[in-house]
Amino acid sequence: SPNAVHATAERLSADWPAATVIGAVGASTRDAATAELPGARATSIVAPDDGDESGSEGFWRAWLATGRGARRVLVLRAATGRDWIIDQFRAADADVDALAVYRRSPHSLPAGDRRRLLGWMGGGVLPITIVSSAEAVGAILEQVRGLEGAADWLQRGLAIATHPRVAQRLHEAGFAHVEAVDPHDSAVIRKLESIRG
Repeated sequence: SPNAVHATAERLSADWPAATVIGAVGASTRDAATAELPGARATSIVAPDDGDESGSEGFWRAWLATGRGARRVLVLRAATGRDWIIDQFRAADADVDALAVYRRSPHSLPAGDRRRLLGWMGGGVLPITIVSSAEAVGAILEQVRGLEGAADWLQRGLAIATHPRVAQRLHEAGFAHVEAVDPHDSAVIRKLESIRG
């Protein structure tokens, strides 16, 4: 993910080894790797095409399409997350190490933000929530716990998901109106511009 790239770039003391392929789960991760990892421009980067589904499944399809094999794989990731891609490489006889390079932690709403949220709720307009990670769905609802009616207000509004797995998680969490878009800023902006009212 881009977060894993940022955390890795902060820790690298030398250029990325040119013979070590970089795998990216989407265009944002690919672009972050190219921009932030020293030496990344000199190596191959495997990522889903811009129009393809991002995420582990999209990366795996892109990887298989290259015809490459992997003997050793290092997965740079959050402290918690899915093991699907690790399982795929292990099933293909690769030696896989997973290294947590960052930790996700839910944000606590300061008092001023809580007051602002209550004001929006009282304004009679339903929200539009943009969600780019399945784990964020629970974190969003956890943040508004204790604000009476806030979770229901969010769940009645429009949720824009940047991945089908995120859309599924939103549905499971009770969000009534979910629309999936490509995980690019331009696609999210086009969706926002298309909304009337």
